[in-house]
Amino acid sequence: MTLLRWDVLKQGQLLVPLAFMVLVGAAATQEEEFKSNGEGLHIIGLVRDFPRSEQAFLHSACRLKYPNVQVLRGWCHRPTTGCEEDPRLEERLMKLPEDDLVIVASLGEEFVYIVRRYEEARQQLLDSTHSLIVAEVPQMGHKTETLKDRREKEKMETKESKDGREGMKEEAVTVESSMLEASSDTTLGNEGKTKEDENTKGTEGKKIEKTKTIPTDKPENDHGRYTEDEDEVKTSTQYEANEKNNRIEETIESTEEGAGILIRRALKGGAVLGRVRSLLQVLRGQITPGNVTQDPSAQYVLFGNRQKGGLSLSLPLRAVYTPEEGKGGDKTHPIMVYSLDEMLDFHNMIELAGDGVGACPYAQEATPTPDDERPRVLMAVLLGRSWAPFLEEVFSGLALQDYPKDRMDVWLQTKSGEQEEEVSSFVDGHKGEYASLAVLEDQVPDMQMLRSRCVEVDCSFLVIIEPQALLEDPSTLSSLIEANKSVVSPLLKQKQQVNFVYSEDLNSPWNQLIRDRSFRATLRVQEVRSFRVIRREALDDLLQGKPVEQFINTAVPPGVLLDPRGFKKGKRHPDLWGITYNRRIWTRRYIHPDLLKIIWKKMDAEEVGPYLYYVPFFSERFCRELVQEMETFGKWQNKDKDDREEAHQYTSTNINLSQIGYSREYHLVINSLNKELLATLYGGYRGLGHASLSFVLKYLASTDYNTFKYHLDGATYTFNIALNNEFTGGGLQFKLGNKHFDEEREIFLPHNRTGWAVVQPNRPMHLHQGVGLDSGLRYALIAIVDTDDASCKGGPKWVI
Repeated sequence: MTLLRWDVLKQGQLLVPLAFMVLVGAAATQEEEFKSNGEGLHIIGLVRDFPRSEQAFLHSACRLKYPNVQVLRGWCHRPTTGCEEDPRLEERLMKLPEDDLVIVASLGEEFVYIVRRYEEARQQLLDSTHSLIVAEVPQMGHKTETLKDRREKEKMETKESKDGREGMKEEAVTVESSMLEASSDTTLGNEGKTKEDENTKGTEGKKIEKTKTIPTDKPENDHGRYTEDEDEVKTSTQYEANEKNNRIEETIESTEEGAGILIRRALKGGAVLGRVRSLLQVLRGQITPGNVTQDPSAQYVLFGNRQKGGLSLSLPLRAVYTPEEGKGGDKTHPIMVYSLDEMLDFHNMIELAGDGVGACPYAQEATPTPDDERPRVLMAVLLGRSWAPFLEEVFSGLALQDYPKDRMDVWLQTKSGEQEEEVSSFVDGHKGEYASLAVLEDQVPDMQMLRSRCVEVDCSFLVIIEPQALLEDPSTLSSLIEANKSVVSPLLKQKQQVNFVYSEDLNSPWNQLIRDRSFRATLRVQEVRSFRVIRREALDDLLQGKPVEQFINTAVPPGVLLDPRGFKKGKRHPDLWGITYNRRIWTRRYIHPDLLKIIWKKMDAEEVGPYLYYVPFFSERFCRELVQEMETFGKWQNKDKDDREEAHQYTSTNINLSQIGYSREYHLVINSLNKELLATLYGGYRGLGHASLSFVLKYLASTDYNTFKYHLDGATYTFNIALNNEFTGGGLQFKLGNKHFDEEREIFLPHNRTGWAVVQPNRPMHLHQGVGLDSGLRYALIAIVDTDDASCKGGPKWVI
């Protein structure tokens, strides 16, 4: 059997070779034509005790919007009765309009998927020439025994018996040839004629081979006569008995009265499609007005024993079965597909092509559930034993969820002394909101401990959260709970990293389809990581190491998969260094939101002079944390007292970014946000920059600040960013223009907005100087940047 695999994904076409059993709603002969187009279509699934098969069946029916779906559980599994004595199917059918259409599918250990949309399947059955169509499915790969199979088996058994009897004949008493001839003539003249008449009667033209009997050396009452059929010899009495039974079965199967045999076999393993009225008449033993046909296309693709073929799938869902080349048969459009394998791709195809649960009456949460009746959830946040990046945002994402908090128990696993500020802030801020909120220090709970805790609080779902999982949509948890899967996770991603493994083949198109959220669905994958919602019933299987289905839900916007790399041990605010591996969240936390609006030209920058701009750049949090890092480092340099190279000439008291290991990170800022901002402000600027100097200066009102005189910074441009506003006085004074043309003028800028940057080109027409403070303490971040922009060195082009 060929396993399902993707071979082609091109222009929306998906080609999947496999060994399927395909059930279609068309047949070769034409008996009657349904003229009415108003009939509804009903689906009835017969399931013994295979919940996963039932789930697959309902999944496809729901996604393809079949409105009338029922399931009869415990079918053919009663200790004292079988399918024939189970009245429930007939009772269900009696409640349906007799002229409606119905599909009754046996849900054994195979997985059954409906692969045609409701209207398409309904029309296909309406266009059919048969009142009922029957297809049998061998159970668990075993071939269904037909009349031909039984006859072949009998021939083999008789041949073995014949070989034994031939040996006995040689030792038997010799019989005269005249007696043989007389006996032969008598048999042909009397018994042979009767047999021929009997064989042709009631068989509707089916040809049964004429036989002749040959007596042996044994008396007739000892069953010693032999019958010759082509080259095989059989015991006459045994042959006649078998032939009689075969003729009866063959006659029954070829007439309407024998439809019950076909139907009941299909109800144990297969499917029946057609009119409600016709199926009821068969079950009641009445004559069926139409034609009951064993669908010929069902002969093509049974497991291992019948002809294989291929099923091509495309989007929107279109399944076309093609028999194996050279085996004959036309392409068919199946209504349903049976498979012994639970194929990931096929489940996902239904998800992608489906229209959602719609109005399916059996769909979970068909009506809103009151909050106090929502499933109880145990949320275990496992922080591990090391620093977790942007933990404050992780906690905020959890608190943001719209799932009722009084139905949630929260268990935080932490390491004492590690990120206690973030943990305490979350606990203090939300303890009264959740059903319970506890902290487990210095102990990493295993799955058995989590299961015990789940049982203790009577949870229906266990949510395991690792600190790399950052949720951004309020409905994420609710969506995952409503999916009601064994293990399901939201899509988390960042750059090339995702939190799922679809298959070992990284080039599988499904990897990209899920990553890009090309479809909004719950898709089956091999493994999910970082955030898992586990149904309580699946916990035992996980503990025992059994395979458990795992899914990714792309219905809600994806979260962020944080990267723990970049951690700087010993830093007061390690997240400042997170720009390298967590740029998106770093930008959200530390960059002023209006900066991006200016870059994207959704907001105008404040132009305070010709080519001189004042723009919001960093958040107040960035400024505060950078100042705290500098004060923690504490090695401020003073040019008057320190002649080291790092103590440059522009300021009296400073710390270079390189001294705290931050020059690499700020280089990324220079060649991303700075560069894009300059391109917006000056136009055409695309040069890469290198900071010749980047430092934090610090001065008091009494500081002898030696840049209180006009000067140029000697590079392409300067970013001067205020890191605080706890001072009076200060600011920057600019002398702009060309004095030789009487264009020179002075501009004063207070520069007391925390996080705001003065962007200035370093040209002779932009002389500037600092202004002393009246009171307080001032911090500023200065970046003097040179670029490789050959045309204008990164600044505006000047025409004098």
